[in-house]
Amino acid sequence: EPQGPDFSGGLASTLSFLQSKNVVKVKTKQEIESERQNEQLRKQIVLNPDDDKHTIEAKLRNYKPQVSVKYHDEYGRELSQKEAYKQLSHQFHGKAPNKSKIAKKQRLVEEENKRKQSEKLLDEEKKANDGLRIQ
Repeated sequence: EPQGPDFSGGLASTLSFLQSKNVVKVKTKQEIESERQNEQLRKQIVLNPDDDKHTIEAKLRNYKPQVSVKYHDEYGRELSQKEAYKQLSHQFHGKAPNKSKIAKKQRLVEEENKRKQSEKLLDEEKKANDGLRIQ
């Protein structure tokens, strides 16, 4: 019988489950640092209606926001630029891919999920084996 996720491990098991379903994303140190820098710049760039053109230019001179646009499909996977364009094009024109393309995409997603699952199991086995060797 397939059982649902086990949350008896507390908050950590719940968090890992949500991460595996792409509901919660862990930020990298680079992303955290970038957000911190952008926040500092936003605080410096408070524009007043009384500021003249030169003051505004001076405040905006070092403002270089980092923008990254990421698209996700209905399975939570991150799309490449080509895949995102196709999806947006289909939505805009009101057309959908044919049945064979849909089936192919579903098959690829299933294969990717199986591969990730097997990698996860291998990592867990390796950690368990390493733990046995140490003790």
